[in-house]
Amino acid sequence: MTGCSIIIPSRNGADTLGAALAALAQVERPEGAGGNGAWDIVLIDNASSDATPDIMRRFATAHGAQFLSEPRPGKSHALNRGIAAARGDLLIFMDDDVLPVPRWAQAYVEAAESSPHVGVFAGAVRPHWSAPPPEWLETLAQAGRACGCTDPCRHAGPVDPVDVKGGNFAVRRSALGDVRFDTGATNFGADNLGAGGAPTGGEDSQFVRALAQRGQAVHFVPQAIVAHIVGAEEMTLRHQLSRFVRIGRGAAVVDGGGLRGAALAGAKVPVFGARSAMRYARADRAGAAMALAQAAMNLGRLSQSVGKGRV
Repeated sequence: MTGCSIIIPSRNGADTLGAALAALAQVERPEGAGGNGAWDIVLIDNASSDATPDIMRRFATAHGAQFLSEPRPGKSHALNRGIAAARGDLLIFMDDDVLPVPRWAQAYVEAAESSPHVGVFAGAVRPHWSAPPPEWLETLAQAGRACGCTDPCRHAGPVDPVDVKGGNFAVRRSALGDVRFDTGATNFGADNLGAGGAPTGGEDSQFVRALAQRGQAVHFVPQAIVAHIVGAEEMTLRHQLSRFVRIGRGAAVVDGGGLRGAALAGAKVPVFGARSAMRYARADRAGAAMALAQAAMNLGRLSQSVGKGRV
């Protein structure tokens, strides 16, 4: 039996954390899970100023989970603290705004046991709308192209590290070695980095890429499903474009950026801008929004490479 630890960091996530933990409480323990660290939940408050610590403490008391406090702002600090405290063989990472299905953990455990050569397992992400979404955003999210969602047509098997979603993936402890989440430029939510600008996020991509570069296989597990809670404030085009700019900045850091990358990104911005205008003229709002998102992502890459993220 593969024991598992579920690691959940949160900073000021009180609006969604309660729902996420309520869904987690309904997750079935993998067959045989019990003592000796076979089933372990680790909650890490990351310098919150809202009700997050209280919500975590209540859940920990009711469900026998570990509650930890990481005072240094930055998601990577919290994740690394969780890794250090976890007791399971399989570390499952979950965000504070996702709702796992009942057999979520079992799907990961079965994948780990049936594929001992695989070190990293990526789960599926579907949208959970907190309000009726605009049609263009619903179309993109359902296709796995927005809101952190995955392609619903993706099959089990090898997947590129860039397609692993930080809110729902698992790593075999034996695969870790000395790899940990980056506490520098990609450490989302950390204090500003002086002349380097604000941290970009993308610590999850950098983490998985580092494991893949050390020879760890990365596989997709379609049955390990969570639903990402999308708030009404996230459903605007402005919010989505801002998010894609940040994603582009994070990608530039993870990829190494450089002048060649900046030049390519700069050339793509007007191309995708023009493509968006053409699709909008054809009443293809989803296509226009996706092209704008690609323009925004390349703008983020460009700004990070040549201007330290100042857009």
